[in-house]
Amino acid sequence: MPSSSPFSHLVRRLPGFWLLLLLALVIFRQPAQAQQLSADPALQGLVIWQALPDPAGWLWLATDRGGYRYDGQHLVPLRALVQQGPPLPAGSMRAVLRDAQGRLWWGGGAGLWAFEPGPGRLRPVPLPDYPAKRLGVTALGWHRGRLWVGRDADPFSVFSLPPGPARPPVRAELRHPVGWVTGFAPDSLGRWRVLGLGRALAPTPTGRWQVQRLSALYHGQLLRPGHDPTWLPPGTRLTVPGTGGRWQLRATGLYRVMPGRPAEQTETWAWSSTEVARVLRVVELDSTWIWSAGEQVLSLSLRGLRGGQRPVLRRRTAPLQFGREMELVPLPDGRTLLGFRFDAPGAVRVAPRERAAEPLPTRPARPLSTRALGRWGACPTVAAS
Repeated sequence: MPSSSPFSHLVRRLPGFWLLLLLALVIFRQPAQAQQLSADPALQGLVIWQALPDPAGWLWLATDRGGYRYDGQHLVPLRALVQQGPPLPAGSMRAVLRDAQGRLWWGGGAGLWAFEPGPGRLRPVPLPDYPAKRLGVTALGWHRGRLWVGRDADPFSVFSLPPGPARPPVRAELRHPVGWVTGFAPDSLGRWRVLGLGRALAPTPTGRWQVQRLSALYHGQLLRPGHDPTWLPPGTRLTVPGTGGRWQLRATGLYRVMPGRPAEQTETWAWSSTEVARVLRVVELDSTWIWSAGEQVLSLSLRGLRGGQRPVLRRRTAPLQFGREMELVPLPDGRTLLGFRFDAPGAVRVAPRERAAEPLPTRPARPLSTRALGRWGACPTVAAS
């Protein structure tokens, strides 16, 4: 009878050997697949329209259930923070903005409100009573020292006002018969634009407003926490730092650029819709570029890149209902991003890098044995001696 080898003897002594081997194969294959992001349990069920970080370390959320203050763990309703002024009516908040004096401007179904977090003072800000569907405020923006306000839909109106006085003089900027305002932003040359779904309204020299496709104004946006967003004009590409100009990030994928040759696309990703302008919005956090496309969050580490070295692209999926690309906003801890879609409930947390492997819980009096590992259903809380 042939003698058994040490390996076969080990297999017989370990009933769970094949289970451990299978788990190891699954773990080592995981980086090749799109990993799933973890949902934020505190924000489950909320549809977040806008998230605004402030210097005090809070994140202010405009949601379908009103305004909230968030520290990354606990939600506090805006109504609970009001110490002075009228009670805030129940309803959604679509937009929140902070001015140089630290006031928060809230826009939603109940109109426009100004809130001072220090004393907890709240006041309503009246707007002209134009005949419309009265859907409330949909967007806020700052331009040349004035607060711009988008209101209602089909038709919508845009107003501007100075932020200081209790009853500021309001100026009507435009009315448009179709659509609604989703935001305001300068284009790559600093010209002010009113943004809608995939389109923008741009002022002409004659004072009229012209409809333009959003992709004709922007190629993308690079956001570094603590800095103003960098808008990229059409045709501009994000060159990956540390690669000698040989690798570029574009709205359609990652490209290798070699002198005298056409750019070679090495990675691509799917967008949620072909009708919505593909504007690449990249957040840089912890030496990592992070952006959203379709149901995925993609990241590219800038660490240790030299010469023409190919950057490594990482893909993760979000457990949110399918919708538009996600907005990514830094959380108060400064190490994690909050990802959300304004047409789907919930949010996810996005960390630039995965956690390092953690050791098993330890009790030094009991060393870890291979026999204990082999028992099905046994889960010893010990570490290797």
